[in-house]
Formats: sequence, C-alpha cells, structure tokens
Amino acid sequence: MTPEQFIAAARKYLGVPWQHQGRTRFGIDCIGLLVCAAQDCGFKVGGPIAYGREPTKTELVSMIRRYCSLVPKSQQQIGDVVIMGARESHVGVLTDAFIPFGFIHVPTNGTCCEVSFDAGVCELRGTYRPKVF
Repeated sequence: MTPEQFIAAARKYLGVPWQHQGRTRFGIDCIGLLVCAAQDCGFKVGGPIAYGREPTKTELVSMIRRYCSLVPKSQQQIGDVVIMGARESHVGVLTDAFIPFGFIHVPTNGTCCEVSFDAGVCELRGTYRPKVF
C-alpha cells in the first residue's frame, strides 16, 4: 500500500455521514475511516469495536501503534495518520489537498470531509506512519 492508495481509498468515504462505530459507506466514524480505507487497499486492520462515543487515549493509541510507527512532526508526509484533541480521541489522514497538508476525517455528527490541516488548531498529539508504506 502506498500513501497515495491509502488517501484515494479514504477519499471514497467523503460525504459519508458520521455513525458511532460505523464501518460502511452508509455510516462511519474516524476510526472506521482508517480501518475501511486500509481494508480497501487489501490491508487487514482490526480496530476497536466496543468503545464510547469518544474512544479513550489508550484504546486509540494502542490500535494505531499496532499498524503504524510514530514519526516526528517535522517528518510528516501525506498518508500519515494523525491523532489529535485534548483527550487524543480523534484521528484522520494527511493529504496533499492543501498547503502544507489537507486532512480527511469524520467529525462527530458531520460527514467525512477533507479540509486544510492546522496542527495548532487541531491540537496535534501524534503523527504515525502506516508500517505498510
């Protein structure tokens, strides 16, 4: 899987409505986006399936670390997975749509979208690179 393939797979979910623990094109959450995009690229990913409306830091970080390696913010690149929020409870994928980065994510009670990524506004907590790149 390449970063470009991962991003293309994630983009197929743009416009899909948020659904807690969703894993389909009819409803998806931020973790579901990562799981489904990776699976669409042929990479089997097991994500947490029983979690509260906002997964805990431990649940989310342990899932990400199974499939990704931590990278310094200075080495971010497209296709990387970012964890953000004060409680480290939201994830998305960096893209090439904006300068310096775009970001595909599924906001709670919204739809999957691609927006400009601002690490300061998003409270960046970690950048991870899928081990299969």
